[in-house]
Parts: sequence; structure tokens; C-alpha cells
Amino acid sequence: MGALHEGDIPEASISAEGDETLSAVIAQIFETTTQNGRWPRLLASLQRAFGDTAHVSVWTISPSTGSVRVWSDIAPEFAPQLKGSFDRMIERRDLPRSRLFDLGDLFPALDYRKTPEYSEWLAPLGLSPVWPLVFVSEDRVDLPTVGVVVHRRRSVRPFDEGEVALAARLAPHFVRSQHIRHRIREARRSRLALAEVVERLLPGVIFLDGRGRVVGKNRSAAHILAENRLQLEAGFLTSTNRSENERLRALVRAVTAEAPAATNSEAGRSVMTVADREGASLSLYFVRLMPGTSANDDRTPVACIFIGDPSSSASDGLEDSLRQLFGLTPAEAELVSLLMQGCSLKQIAAIRRSSLNTVRTQIRSVFRKTGTSRQGDLVRLILTAVPGVSDT
Repeated sequence: MGALHEGDIPEASISAEGDETLSAVIAQIFETTTQNGRWPRLLASLQRAFGDTAHVSVWTISPSTGSVRVWSDIAPEFAPQLKGSFDRMIERRDLPRSRLFDLGDLFPALDYRKTPEYSEWLAPLGLSPVWPLVFVSEDRVDLPTVGVVVHRRRSVRPFDEGEVALAARLAPHFVRSQHIRHRIREARRSRLALAEVVERLLPGVIFLDGRGRVVGKNRSAAHILAENRLQLEAGFLTSTNRSENERLRALVRAVTAEAPAATNSEAGRSVMTVADREGASLSLYFVRLMPGTSANDDRTPVACIFIGDPSSSASDGLEDSLRQLFGLTPAEAELVSLLMQGCSLKQIAAIRRSSLNTVRTQIRSVFRKTGTSRQGDLVRLILTAVPGVSDT
């Protein structure tokens, strides 16, 4: 069979029943992106689609490690030979990309029946000495290279036009499915890495769905809830200080609304301080994560609340961090620390036995050094810029 070019691939005349079968096979191809156990069923369907005359193998080369993975129904004892065959194939720099071709095109003077590959493991499997059809995806640095190899079973005749057309229609779906598989694996790794980072953050982090219900929390937030400094009632966050619940509910509604204009455009309204039963304070910073997500999306995090606990051991190094990050003086860093504990400027002046004007002068200096203009902006900045991370 001569070289197969995309324009030369015949269009198979597929009946309504055949088209339905083809659609079912394509659906099975994409099922393998998340379910490895689907491969035996898929390979059996492919053999039926090719009239029980084909054996299909799929291999991928990782873009990051170069490792090869193979999916096939070839007996396990032949797996090393199969992988070796693919390794030799991909060494060919002139291997066609993103089109179906006859592997015999690369070795026109070689009798397939006399190759060790055929005699040692393809023949014992009942595969034909006819060169297989091959489809190899285009090289991309961010996606795996995917190869699809279709061997004929039993019969020694070449693939006919209908079978070539069928392979041409199916092969790109294998490539897309494995690219999706790769993206899913990468997204999974990224998600796990981000989850680990969130878990190690010293501020509490609580995730909210579109209805304002708590759908996730990190270790610090769980500790705050376990101490009853904040509470969950029917899945909703509440303060132990009942007088603060109205504002807390309003901010939750604003940050989880489909268009939370007030929360995003007025930074001061996205921060609040709540007092627990012991009189200690917690600083809450509300953040919209996914604008446009419907409030009906159950269990999908659309917003989060960062919870700063100035009284915890996690805040011991806060003043040092503030001095290093923003160039604050010790007095200015202490002022910010007291603000994070919910103190007003008058209370800070009383605690430090200084005048209110002195405190106001210092807060203006802090605003200038941190690039903020309001206390709410400042609290929000500290909660995000000086998060603190646990080493366990």
C-alpha cells in the first residue's frame, strides 16, 4: 500500500447502524481518559468495528519525563517487546506527524515477516505480516506524543479502503483523549499541590459555595471552629457574638452573589472583625474566587474567607514580617498588630499611653509605606501578604 495522505483517505460509507456503532466506540475512547478499566471493553469494540480483524495499541510519551505508557490487550509477557517496538519507532526523526500512514512506508525494502518484531511476538499473537496502520500526534512541548497502531489479525490481505477510513476517523480521537488525560493528570497534581499549600496556611481559610454554605476549610479554620470561636449552623458560618451575625451574613451574601460589586469595588466592606466569647478578636477577609458562577452550583467554591487570629502563636512573628516586608518601624508594626486584633485607634492610644494624634500620624505613615488608604485595605493586605506557612 502506498503512502497515505490525508486527502487520499477514502470516506467510508457508514450506515445509520454503523454510524451509531462508531459513535459508541468514540465515546468509549474518551471514557478511558479517567477509567483505565475501560480499555479491555474498548479494544473488544474496536476489534468488532474492524470486523474482528484488528488489534489496536495506544502509546504515549510524557513531555516532561519522556516515559512511555502503553495501552493494549497484548498478553503481559509480550509487553517489553511491545514497548521496545514503540521505542524504536519513535526514534525515527522522519516519522510522519498528525496523519495516518502505513508503517511500511518507512521501511519499503524490508519484509515485515522477516523482522524479529514480527517473528518473535506478533506471529505468536496471531497477527498478520501486513504492515500496521500508524497515527502519531504532532510534537508539542506541553502535551504527550500519542501513537495509535492498528495491526491486522489473521488475514494477510492489506487493509481495505473502509478500514483505512475507519482508522483515520478513530485515530485523532485517541490522540485527543490522551491529551485530555494528560491535562486531567496535570490539573490533579496542581490541585493537590494547591490544596497542600492552603492546608499549610496559618490563617484559617473557609470556602463558600454560591449559597454561602461552607464547603471546605483548612486545618487552621477547623481549629478555630473546634474552639467555638466561630460556629457552623446548618452549614452556614455564624459568629458566637450574635450582634455581629447580621453583618457577617451580609458580607457572605455579597461575596457569593453572582455580581458581588460591593465586595469587590469597596475593599473596606470586605473586611470585618468579630469577637469570640472570651473577648479575643478574629479578622475576616472575604474574597470572591469565581465571578459568574451560578448560585445554584452545589458544593462549588465561589468565595473564601481568610481568618486572621492575632492572638494565636501563628502571629508571633507578625511584627518582624511587617518590618521586613514594608519597612515599618517597630512602633508602626506594633500598631498594625493591634489593629489586626480589632483595636480602634483610641484603644491603641490608651494601650500605648500616647496621644491620638501620634497614633493617627503613625497610621498615615503605615498607609503610605503599604500603599493602602483605609484600615480595611490594610487588614486585607496583611492577611494576604503575610500569610505564614506551617512546615508540617
